[in-house]
Amino acid sequence: MMYHIIDVAQRPDLIKLLLSNFDYSLQGHPRVLLSKALTAGAKEIRIHATNVLRKYSSRAKSKGNQGISDSKWAIQLLVTQLYDPEVEVCATAINFWVFECLPH
Repeated sequence: MMYHIIDVAQRPDLIKLLLSNFDYSLQGHPRVLLSKALTAGAKEIRIHATNVLRKYSSRAKSKGNQGISDSKWAIQLLVTQLYDPEVEVCATAINFWVFECLPH
């Protein structure tokens, strides 16, 4: 049922609610749904999904080496957002790299 909800473009509120409340710490359906929203959703949903990824890809900084392996999936998905045709989606991913990953 959740796969169908992700496909319904008329209900971005439900999609955002689902994406914001899943636990992505383990491999499984939530990660697949997030990946689908990152690539197939409307621009608004792709931006929201990219922001959801920020939380999981930044775990590498706080957990050391174990965090890097835990967040590898999120970083890979975040990199794919750099190729999004919409400038705003790409900019959301770039802002993460600039403000969170690069040393200040």
